[in-house]
Amino acid sequence: MMSNEETTRIFRRSGQAVSENLHTTSIVSPSGSPNLNEPSVDPETRLFRPKSSNIQSSEEVSKSGDSFSIDPVVGWLAIIDGPGKGHSLTIGFGMNSIGRGKTNRIQIDFGDELISREGHASLTYDQRHRKFYLQHGGGSNLTYCNDTPVLAPMELFGREKLAIGASTLIFVPFCNPDFGWD
Repeated sequence: MMSNEETTRIFRRSGQAVSENLHTTSIVSPSGSPNLNEPSVDPETRLFRPKSSNIQSSEEVSKSGDSFSIDPVVGWLAIIDGPGKGHSLTIGFGMNSIGRGKTNRIQIDFGDELISREGHASLTYDQRHRKFYLQHGGGSNLTYCNDTPVLAPMELFGREKLAIGASTLIFVPFCNPDFGWD
């Protein structure tokens, strides 16, 4: 898991040693202005902690249960037709539930009411074998892969067109038999 401390960067002029005591540094906000509440001994040292809605602390992750938001990317779904056209969605390790609701790992919420709120489909990345699988999510709305209904798990290889609700997506793998985050 990645915490805010792990995304913190210390900037110094070249040739300066890194101090273990972070209280001797100037804390700089994402806007670049120093935080005057922190003591500063070395005016050349800057501690930069990016302000990003995508980065969660370990505490925030454990409260939300959203540890997948910090997984390395293994692939993408690009929306090529329907509401959300032009957006891409990141695929993470293991099981990726697909639906409109916030509890889905892949949330497709661009106004397509034909996509189930929870678990329309599931896209799985098998890290051990570096393979991807698509399966039906269990609801009444079907998912199609290249115009074939997904009724049982099927392996994906790349560039398949997935029809979910009124949206069409293309599956783009990043990990493959030649590369994985092992």
